[in-house]
Amino acid sequence: ASRLYNTLSQQLPRPLSSPICTISDTHNADISALIPPGDILIHAGDLTHSGTPHELQITFDWLVSLPHEHKI
Repeated sequence: ASRLYNTLSQQLPRPLSSPICTISDTHNADISALIPPGDILIHAGDLTHSGTPHELQITFDWLVSLPHEHKI
C-alpha cells in the first residue's frame, strides 16, 4: 500500500491555487494600501455613496488600477 500511495502521489497533479481577495462597502474610498495581493478581486457591492455616473467612473478607474489579474 505504501508503494502504491507513493507512486500515485507523484503522478497526481498538484492543485492550482489562485489567491482570491473579496472587498465590499468601499463607498468611493481609495483603500488600495489595505487590499492584499491576489489573482482575483471580487467587489461584493456598495461601490459608491450615491451611484452617480461621476462616482462610478472614479471607482471604475480605481478598480482598473489595482494589480489583480481578474476583477469581478
